[in-house]
Amino acid sequence: MAKPPGGDDWIHEVKLDGYRSQIVINSPEDIRVFTRTGADWTSKYTGLVEAARELEVENAIIDGEAVVTNEAGLPDFAALQKAVHSDPYAMILGAFDILHLDGHDLRDIGCKARREMLYGIMKPNSRIQFSEAMPGDAKAIFYLVDQAELEGIVSKRADSKYRSGLTSNWLKTKSWTIDEFELLGVEREPGKAAFALLADPGTGKYLGTAFITLGRDMKDRLLKRVREHAGPPPDDAAGLAFVKGQPYIDRMAKGWTLQSLIDGKMRLIAFCHNPKCHHNQALDLEGIKAKLGPDAPAMSDDLIPKLKCARCGGKQVGLTYTPADDEMKRVDVSAYRKAREGR
Repeated sequence: MAKPPGGDDWIHEVKLDGYRSQIVINSPEDIRVFTRTGADWTSKYTGLVEAARELEVENAIIDGEAVVTNEAGLPDFAALQKAVHSDPYAMILGAFDILHLDGHDLRDIGCKARREMLYGIMKPNSRIQFSEAMPGDAKAIFYLVDQAELEGIVSKRADSKYRSGLTSNWLKTKSWTIDEFELLGVEREPGKAAFALLADPGTGKYLGTAFITLGRDMKDRLLKRVREHAGPPPDDAAGLAFVKGQPYIDRMAKGWTLQSLIDGKMRLIAFCHNPKCHHNQALDLEGIKAKLGPDAPAMSDDLIPKLKCARCGGKQVGLTYTPADDEMKRVDVSAYRKAREGR
């Protein structure tokens, strides 16, 4: 939304920049944490599990946003991405709703009443903290949040029932930062969202991707212009190559070295081809460089046979990469194979 809804029948909270998470407490000995997509991240959120165990409840389902804060106490999404893979005690949960409590289904109770119940079970100095509603006029609240460079606010109807998925009872108003970048190209695959490949205007260094929110006509016009101006990638734009004249970020460049990936702030990922596993794991580039040398090819045919899946132990392992600041996602093996083979 461009602006938050007004009126006394709405409550407004700060939109935390983190991962949506639900803590499911079946008993003090059986606590799980799940992501928005249903992935079980209990092992990644050990600190939250221990904090949930301290709550004086028999069972509950708590909805919230897992965040890592910086020195100023503000959510730091980049730090969260790193902590998920390295520090299970770094996360704090901003708890904003509760679905079940001590055997009672609360989803048909109004939002404000549910939040009062949630507040009643919170503990001081805990990694699970109550996400406070902000008093005052909605426009004034959003102005202050925007000035603080937070992500935005979430407005909820005070009497609304809890329902999964998109709903007009929960509305997001996001803050926006306007900046200029150099457009290197567009990543586009059939059936998938289009992403712009962006670089620093001064140095041409690759910075990452941004989701293109333009309408279809504008997207087609943008892609047409990119194709018309296609040329060789900048020397320092690690991760860019061309497939049939079009910028494509997932193609494996045989000339890359381990040092070029490190210099380009890229993450080398090993992924399992086993259809029952599909596990992926970031490799220790510095450790591999120490063994093979900085000029060793990043996609070395000598390296791949030595790899095995950390989860299932299988040896059908491939390599790909992502920018180091991007959230690690499950690799699309079919797209990887097509790109590697130049199709």
